[in-house]
Amino acid sequence: MFRSAKVTTKLIGASAATLTAALVVGISFIAWEASRITGDLARSEAEAVAREQAQFVQRGLENGLKASQTLASSLTGMKKAGVIDREAWSSVVENLTLTNKDLAGTWGVVVGDKLDGRDAELKGNERWAVGGQWQPYYFRKPDGTLAYRPIEEISVGDMSDAGELWFNGAYVSGKDYMTEPYSWDADGKTVTGVSFSSPIRDGATVIGVAGGDILLTPLSDVLGNQRPLDTGSV
Repeated sequence: MFRSAKVTTKLIGASAATLTAALVVGISFIAWEASRITGDLARSEAEAVAREQAQFVQRGLENGLKASQTLASSLTGMKKAGVIDREAWSSVVENLTLTNKDLAGTWGVVVGDKLDGRDAELKGNERWAVGGQWQPYYFRKPDGTLAYRPIEEISVGDMSDAGELWFNGAYVSGKDYMTEPYSWDADGKTVTGVSFSSPIRDGATVIGVAGGDILLTPLSDVLGNQRPLDTGSV
């Protein structure tokens, strides 16, 4: 039938066929290009979200380190000034926990009876550690209020015990220290966090350690709520 058609009909038919073929090719190219652009956009947004969340986590960890450094520096300054009142030292630790909401807890430890020379005198006092040592720990409860307890006995200088590196890491090295992430039970809920510690000094001598705990569980929850492109996850 096509061979017997008029020239104008043939031209129209040929043009339509050419146009149809061109449209098929064009649409296919547009679809491929759209897919490529969508992929690029997805990767770009994923990278942006990753950078943003990495900065968020970094800020949280930096806050923990700065808090530890500030606490240790304050206590070192008090020792240098001859201010050795235990309750005053404990108030500094407690106040940091109250004012820095990112901290799950703060603590201080002075060993060798090098705070006020009263360890033996205060042995058995529930306010202090078993041997009378100044080892306060203030921690935040789920309802946001603070609780207190003295820290249990520590194996001073034992770097082989991973469970006590929160203290010995800074005490032995004389430098700031951050633990590996670890988990513990908090009122029936398992939480994960890291501890930061910094040395307390009397002159050039390290006499103890002060530090704080940052929970990683809230950071994980925030990251888990991220939805890149409304469909992805972090």
